[in-house]
Amino acid sequence: MRRVFVGSSTEGRKEAAEVCHLLKSEDTEAVYWPEIFAPSSLTFEALESMLLECCGAVFVATPDDDGTIRGRRVKMPRANVMLEFGLVAGRLGRANIALCQYGQAELPSDLEGLTVVRMDRLASDKRENCRNNARHTLHLWSSQLVDTAEKIVRTQIVHGYTGRWTFAAQLMKWRGLRVDYPSFAELNGFFDLYLRDNPSYLRGDQIGRGTAHCRLTFELFDSRREDQPPFRGEFRVAHEIANVCCSGDGGLSFISTAFALHLMTPPSGLPTELTGLTGPPEPWAFQWELRATGKDRVLEGSLTADAGGRATEGRVTITKEP
Repeated sequence: MRRVFVGSSTEGRKEAAEVCHLLKSEDTEAVYWPEIFAPSSLTFEALESMLLECCGAVFVATPDDDGTIRGRRVKMPRANVMLEFGLVAGRLGRANIALCQYGQAELPSDLEGLTVVRMDRLASDKRENCRNNARHTLHLWSSQLVDTAEKIVRTQIVHGYTGRWTFAAQLMKWRGLRVDYPSFAELNGFFDLYLRDNPSYLRGDQIGRGTAHCRLTFELFDSRREDQPPFRGEFRVAHEIANVCCSGDGGLSFISTAFALHLMTPPSGLPTELTGLTGPPEPWAFQWELRATGKDRVLEGSLTADAGGRATEGRVTITKEP
């Protein structure tokens, strides 16, 4: 879900609620400003927090105050609204900001390149057409927003490997047990990486962290008991990722440790090597070593772990999402 902040003056709350309604879609969530501005928080602190979660913002300009421009009497938006608009526009970029102008609210003349949506209160027979036009403009604008990775400041420069990767791993050995055809044990899922853009990566320094979520499925045949059905099972697993390093040739390495394990399909009669699998997550450290393949956004390599002589080994392919 894209998250879009909607800001207004206190007097413009009714209009802001309307904009939230028009903006919402199956892939866009409107964040109404009273949800951000807690009574005890300072405005700028609240906006800083919002900027870590939202990829765009819509400000509602309503004719709240009287003003004079070159001798001409005008109605102007509340000054705080325009101040917040300027702050957020500077952080997110003008392409990620829109203004909804109600009535005769006077706006600055230098708004070239900015999305401005007219929200005039028309006669009742034209009101629905106005709403439909506004909804279409807001949806078109929001569809071009680039999602913000949660809790990463939009203006922060990060390494190109930051973001979501999908992965598939085939295990050849699992907790000391050989996994030979027709048996299989597979991991499929995604991980989110955050890597600082730091020239020190050329020296192999630690530059990142992340989390991984995957599904582990297995079907194991026991050659010693050919008359028995295979052992089948499925787990959902979550890992914390640390010590992420990127080499100058595009290789990637990191360590992951399981912190959550959820049994989806209870296995029965597990081999001795897999005893304890259904208990709490064990503090195993999995080493991921990945190298560039020459294919766009694709890395390949190995996944290994060892605890008490019971080794896990697998082949991994990861793909960076656009």
